[in-house]
Amino acid sequence: MMMAHAVELYVDTPQLGALTRPVRVLIVDYCDFDRLRLRKLIQDYEQPVEIAELDRLCELDRALDQVTFDVILIDYQLPVGTGLDAVQTIRTHPLNADCPTLMIAGDDRPEISEMARVEGCRDFLHKDGLTADRLCTALRSAVSQTQDLNAFSTKSGRRLEHDISQLVHEMRNRPVDNKRAALKSWKTAQIIALWAELETDKITKVRPQLRPS
Repeated sequence: MMMAHAVELYVDTPQLGALTRPVRVLIVDYCDFDRLRLRKLIQDYEQPVEIAELDRLCELDRALDQVTFDVILIDYQLPVGTGLDAVQTIRTHPLNADCPTLMIAGDDRPEISEMARVEGCRDFLHKDGLTADRLCTALRSAVSQTQDLNAFSTKSGRRLEHDISQLVHEMRNRPVDNKRAALKSWKTAQIIALWAELETDKITKVRPQLRPS
């Protein structure tokens, strides 16, 4: 039975993987049967998985506030709104804006998959004939994107911290009269450029090309 006011986690651990914690997956689908089917298909995934379920779009913000997810599976057809509305909500959320999304639909019209691509969905999956292998492949690709983003942010953050520390050290060792000039030095420009590079790369990574089914 679906929860009404909280994120409920069901833990499936087929076998241990490389992650230090389970992969956090959110399923947004109004159909009880379809959510159960997706959970069973995900059991074939090679890493531990925590699955949260929602059956309505109005509960999405609350769920996103509670957990930082690694992948979000979204049914295109919802009782109120569509999966595209859900994607837009995710993209503007402070905790989960970068989370890869997979659109799932019973309707395989090309225009739906194209709209999903435009909104930044990682993949488009057709419900009919969906196999554990197909779903797990899509999950694996999405999780890889999440890990790449985390690694990039950590590496760039450390580099930025190092450059700032170096600039502070240089400032402390300059004569007082030269400190103002130092603020306009090439190092300051380098730090600003690095920050711009990080943000640009991040935007590129969260809107990947949709792979064909």
